Amino acid sequence: MRVVLPEMVSFSIYRYGFFEEDLSHVLLKHLKPGQTFFDVGGHFGYFSLLASHVLGRGGAVHSFEPTRTTFEVLKHNTAQCANVKVNNVALHERSGVLRFHDFGLRFAAYNSLGTGRLGHDVQTPAPSTEYDVKAMSLDEYLGQTRVKPDFIKIDAENAELDILKGAREALTKYHPIISTEAGDDESNPGRTRRVVDYLMQLSFWPYLFQNGRLIKHEPQETYDFANLVFVAEDRIDTLNT
Repeated sequence: MRVVLPEMVSFSIYRYGFFEEDLSHVLLKHLKPGQTFFDVGGHFGYFSLLASHVLGRGGAVHSFEPTRTTFEVLKHNTAQCANVKVNNVALHERSGVLRFHDFGLRFAAYNSLGTGRLGHDVQTPAPSTEYDVKAMSLDEYLGQTRVKPDFIKIDAENAELDILKGAREALTKYHPIISTEAGDDESNPGRTRRVVDYLMQLSFWPYLFQNGRLIKHEPQETYDFANLVFVAEDRIDTLNT
């Protein structure tokens, strides 16, 4: 896998061989050969490559990355994976054109539709390049491709709720497992709770991965950074088996 140092995700992969241990464990435990995985916010392709390996030749990965430069790295890293389809498009609530902020490869994890959620280790704001990107809803994409998602991972820098609203039909019809990045910041207070409330209204219940298991999570008003996993009510009995 090609990484870009000293970008923070790349540094973790280069040094340890993995990124986000909890979510990596969830994918290894709950993805099954032959299933379909959606990687929304594909970045350089770590989770797309992990899912590609687990799902095997009979499975499929659909990866979405709107940033031009990041997408080129993603495309390079997945070029040899016949079961991965990469899409240079932003998933959102509806189709259209959105203004995007590109902070460059060094800060690729923060590229977003907003001003970017730069970490505390970044002393000064990174300059961004702005350009328009194509957007579409996940429901529209499924209508075009006729695929059925079994697991949807979303890491989209404050756009998680918009993406989920554009996937309402898919969620209610297919009941995929969903993972979303949690964490509140000054630019969007309460964003995680709004995601939790929306999915619970659709009968998806939140879990955290702890001690090798998914543990039921009680919603909070504010969140530190973590990954929440949501499971449809009719699939809860399949957890931790």
